[in-house]
Amino acid sequence: MSTPTAGLPDPATSRAVLITAQYRLQRGRPKVAAGARDLARLLRDERLWGLPAENCTVLEDPGTAGEVVRAIRSAAGAVGTEGRLLVYFAGHGYQDDHGGLYLGVRDTDPGNFRSSALRFDSIGLPMSEDDVVMLDCSYAGNAGWSAVSGRGVILGATDADRRVATFSDGSHHTAFTDALIDVLRLGVVNGADYLDAPTIHEAIRAKLVNRPVPQPVCHVMGDGGLRPVVRNANSCSGTTAPRSPISPPS
Repeated sequence: MSTPTAGLPDPATSRAVLITAQYRLQRGRPKVAAGARDLARLLRDERLWGLPAENCTVLEDPGTAGEVVRAIRSAAGAVGTEGRLLVYFAGHGYQDDHGGLYLGVRDTDPGNFRSSALRFDSIGLPMSEDDVVMLDCSYAGNAGWSAVSGRGVILGATDADRRVATFSDGSHHTAFTDALIDVLRLGVVNGADYLDAPTIHEAIRAKLVNRPVPQPVCHVMGDGGLRPVVRNANSCSGTTAPRSPISPPS
């Protein structure tokens, strides 16, 4: 388990963009949307990070790749020197013949995704070593080597050898997002006061390792990966732990 460095990024100068793109399988749509909303609620919770509501954008079912790019670039431009950009995407992922990752949107044609989906490396994410990108989609593991900046952290729902991000039966969320929300809400028992991205990845993996679902991947590029993402709700010292339990999603 890694040891986070310094304190949390300044919530007042940080931004989060949480994107949910429509799954063509109708059974998946409510879970995808619910995951982003519940994640936003946790990021805004002062017991974990305290991101102001106006600094957290939930973009549901964007029609075009351009809409996603504009939202991310607008948020990135507002991040201060002590802040962080956090981007979450849940939806379809596509892979081209060279392993390039594309993120699907509502108007994406699966038969011609190169011209209608968003090529991940065209966004320039992560844009700084403090950026955190979370991808709950197929081929998420490809994002690490296709990232052009060589900085920041990418957490993905699937490694490069697995094709499909999986739904959790009986849950409000997909398997990866379900585990992510549990880790943030419940914390890591006897862990450090803060949770960095590698620690969150290890905790997600521990929740999924014995389940028939793809295993998550974590790419850490540069030194920013050890900067905390949230407070640990179950730290060994108890100094950062919430005074009251964080309720599960409704």
